[in-house]
Amino acid sequence: MMMVIKALSRLSFKFIKIWDKVITKNDNLMVICSNSLSDNLLYFYFYLRESEFKDIEIKVLTKGKSDIELKNELRENKLKNIFLNFDDDLTKLKIKKFRSLTGFWNFIKAKYVVMKESDGYFQSYFQNSKNKIFVCLWHGIPMKAIGLLNKENNIKIQNKKDFNWTHFLVSSILEKEIMKKSWKLTDDQIIINGYPRNEYLLKNKNNERLQKEIRNKIIDKLGFTPTKIIMYAPTYRSIETAKFFPFNDFEINVLKNYCEQNDVLFILRTHVNEYNEYQEGIINLNSLLESKHFILGDDFSEMQNYLLIIDILLTDYSGSFYDFLLMDKPIFIIPYDYHQYEKRRGFSVDMKDMIKNLSINNLAELLDRIDKNEIYYEKLRDFFETSKNQFHNYEFDDVNSISENILKKISENKDIL
Repeated sequence: MMMVIKALSRLSFKFIKIWDKVITKNDNLMVICSNSLSDNLLYFYFYLRESEFKDIEIKVLTKGKSDIELKNELRENKLKNIFLNFDDDLTKLKIKKFRSLTGFWNFIKAKYVVMKESDGYFQSYFQNSKNKIFVCLWHGIPMKAIGLLNKENNIKIQNKKDFNWTHFLVSSILEKEIMKKSWKLTDDQIIINGYPRNEYLLKNKNNERLQKEIRNKIIDKLGFTPTKIIMYAPTYRSIETAKFFPFNDFEINVLKNYCEQNDVLFILRTHVNEYNEYQEGIINLNSLLESKHFILGDDFSEMQNYLLIIDILLTDYSGSFYDFLLMDKPIFIIPYDYHQYEKRRGFSVDMKDMIKNLSINNLAELLDRIDKNEIYYEKLRDFFETSKNQFHNYEFDDVNSISENILKKISENKDIL
């Protein structure tokens, strides 16, 4: 049976290769290849639906999820706070399984193929296609080493050129240089435009109505109104799950009492790749979670909803650091395994200034930073401003949509291909 499946797979592969070369492309058809509509893909889709590019037909091609399954998943992920016409747009969203006749046909006809990262499930079918525009929206400004720079990758991967994107999205000149080294990209492949998910932050940074709605969704079930909301969001670790509050002087009751006396709310959120291992990452903090002042960050699937309403971000090497710079609020890091992480995986950026200025190394320092967060922010304002300007080199205003600008840039050379 397996031999039959493999034979059919090879035939479908050859069929698509042949027909993709000869079938005329539809310049108004875009396919998003992903098993979930999330992160930059989500914001890109919905912002384009509200833009002048409504004549562009967008379809989502999944690995196996049906139209009903993915739409139900989006509804269950509680994304209604993001877009006012969410239900209307969700009804219009067209979803097909990639490895189906309609899925293959939509791929063959599409001029634009959009993904957020490399994925062999899709890319094996169009690795050498020359008559499409392939766009990688990526999923975050990298602090930790990725791709060819990642020390954990084996020699084969380190010597391999990534998929031949026609357009690869970044937010700054510095990030462009990182991506060139990480994926063997050229200047011609990279566009500096900012991420669609950060368009959501920038557009709603002063949207008090939306922020109140998000806050209420979280705090209505708590029974108190927080004076400060802190998100603790460590990054992914391939070998072990992240440790929360990894201090030698850590005492659960001291932190719990402090938060209860000062009405501080902690939102604990693991990296998306560890999401199903939540309890493993916080197994020693179960008594904290018994308090209403500590909750898991699972009310929203999209991190940006939290970044809009929190007062302080605690992280380590997560790209959420760069996103939250746009909110002009305090960020601190807890780099408890910095030397091991640098040796095992490595970093894309020089961490010295960040470690020097933002590190929290014990519980006493954590409580001090929370107490005096505004003072520390003013003290570090120049550092935060410099970092923001380093990693966000694009213009944004209420008129020019980041997502619209991406489509304008990628469609400039559609007639050349």
